[in-house]
Amino acid sequence: VKSNCNVLERTINLYDILFISQYRDPAGGYFDFWTQLVVLINEYVVNNKMKLGIAYNSKRTDKDRKAKIEVEVEYFKRNINLIDDIELNSYEKAAKSEVVVCIDSNLGIELLSHGYKVVFINVTEAIHTEKRLPHFSEPRGYFWTTAMEYDEISRVINNVYEMSRSE
Repeated sequence: VKSNCNVLERTINLYDILFISQYRDPAGGYFDFWTQLVVLINEYVVNNKMKLGIAYNSKRTDKDRKAKIEVEVEYFKRNINLIDDIELNSYEKAAKSEVVVCIDSNLGIELLSHGYKVVFINVTEAIHTEKRLPHFSEPRGYFWTTAMEYDEISRVINNVYEMSRSE
């Protein structure tokens, strides 16, 4: 297991919520789930008058460039009318975020281990139980859920957002 060890000291917030994208080619089996989740997270952000950032998968140097940045940016523009900064990398964006939200990202686990406030919404487990994160034995907890429901997603984000950084 490789740790990227690029975690930065947290600074002034640019984002209230940073979503770690796991965007892949639309032919992938999880595409509809990811799109539904992105729409629900955006709804939460809009309802709470927050700023959303995207940690683009296609910008991650540890990935196999599963998508081109232009295609990924267009996906978020089309689905939630958001174009985010493509110059900052995932670590820089995380350092400028109050809460990081991910599906089942290794980056999320890494950030959590460095004291970042991270929420896991593992909706892919609904179609493949082997996708359950081994760290979370129950489908719901204080900072994670497998539910694709607005109220449940709001619950876990609120739990973590309201925590101090020292908790």
